Amino acid sequence: MSMCVRTMLTRVLTSNRKRLSPLEQALREKTRWSAKAPAPILPPRTYRGRDFMLAGRAFDFWLRGYLGVKYHVTEGTTVNEMVLQDPSWWPYLDEATVTYEDGRVISMRSGLASTVQVRRDAIRRGQIDSEDFFESCIDNAMAERLYRSGDMTNASSHPDPMIADLRALAGAAMARHALFAGTEVNLNPAFPHPTIAADGDFAIDACLVDIKTTKELIPPLAFTQVASYALLEAWCRGCHVECLRYHRAAIYSARYAALGVVDLRHVSGVLAPLRAFLEEAAERHEAQQSSATA
Repeated sequence: MSMCVRTMLTRVLTSNRKRLSPLEQALREKTRWSAKAPAPILPPRTYRGRDFMLAGRAFDFWLRGYLGVKYHVTEGTTVNEMVLQDPSWWPYLDEATVTYEDGRVISMRSGLASTVQVRRDAIRRGQIDSEDFFESCIDNAMAERLYRSGDMTNASSHPDPMIADLRALAGAAMARHALFAGTEVNLNPAFPHPTIAADGDFAIDACLVDIKTTKELIPPLAFTQVASYALLEAWCRGCHVECLRYHRAAIYSARYAALGVVDLRHVSGVLAPLRAFLEEAAERHEAQQSSATA
């Protein structure tokens, strides 16, 4: 039997944006926001195209590092670490190369291992406010972007203002540290559904949080995405909407230093159709995979 190639949750949601918009609106109507920063942290004007997404991923890496140091917890396996641990990637990573500014050329596998280890070591030492750590977060974000694009040879440099941008976002998050108060912290939680691939940013107690660094306060389908994570986690345990482990879904809007939280126990009219949508998407993808391998 061939293994089913999983489909990305974000791709499933985006391709059904119009259908899911009423559910997103219902979630937003029940959301409570913390006080927002007096003025948003605007992205540098020099950002172009993929720079916005790269900065967002880099801040994800920084904030998880910050929470790991703050709560003395170890981050879950990152995408880059999963690539390094997967033997099917090793021949490709050993053949591809990385060229440093000083002219050194090493294998992509060695470069990725170094990128991952530098960040891990900095977190272990609690050195999350240095320029080297911000640089490491950008490097990790760039490697993850290359993996998700399917072409790990398409590397490019990041714009110079990105470190200053990350430092501003980090400073705002540390100033609002009370937003991240809790007892049990789970960094980079994964939801091992056999058909739909998804992993969250972090969870604090029963609240599942996704980080957004967009110019707008809430990007499209943001709360639908986090609610889907919560449903997938329950689904993986053989449960339905009545036994959610994460019964609060939240968005941390980094450029506004604000946290929006919706209690999923108060939106049962949203959860049932969203779970049905996810089941339908999984069945459709499994049928497409069976047809392709027949």
